[in-house]
Amino acid sequence: MMSFLKKRIAQKKNGGFTLIELLVTIVIFVILTGVVLFNQNGFNNTVLINNLAYDIALTIRQAQNYGVDVNESQVNTFNAPYGVVFNTGNNKNFILFADTGTSGGVDTNGNPVPDYKYTGSGSCLASDPSDPECIQKYNISSGSYIKSICTKKNGSACTLTNSLTILFQRPNPDALIYSDTGSADFADITVASASGVIKDIIITGVGQIYVQK
Repeated sequence: MMSFLKKRIAQKKNGGFTLIELLVTIVIFVILTGVVLFNQNGFNNTVLINNLAYDIALTIRQAQNYGVDVNESQVNTFNAPYGVVFNTGNNKNFILFADTGTSGGVDTNGNPVPDYKYTGSGSCLASDPSDPECIQKYNISSGSYIKSICTKKNGSACTLTNSLTILFQRPNPDALIYSDTGSADFADITVASASGVIKDIIITGVGQIYVQK
């Protein structure tokens, strides 16, 4: 009898996993893998949208530096405002430009008069004579996009708009903000990832530019 029991115990030890045990192990592995992949995807989308938001904020800051530091827009021309233009109709890109006054005429000294808007074609190609104001066109990748834009003035409610132009002109670091409805003193650009993660870039009339936490 003892010999029989020892033989059964030995067989049990050498028998490995049963089918039920294997199935349970596989199910647990699949669940854990799914959780890890889901969290990883969410983390990646958060990183991507944070990077996009800071890229936009830094581009606006670059326009501010160009405008205040008197960057030369054309040969011996230093009075041009610099800005960034956004449009929800083209929500996969935005443009850094110099307002060289292509439609604003000239002053008494023959210098171009700023028209405080971007008048280029949007191609940003050196071979395109209709787009002399463009400095650089930034394309948004990885499924992210500009979700919405709103502006307000004098503490009013933030109103949605399709287009936004933010300009800086010496000697003030203040932002000149224009939308479909006219001038404003506050702008909020909302960007989103393909999975719906959002981030807001805030611009105020006194020249503050920051990514909202």
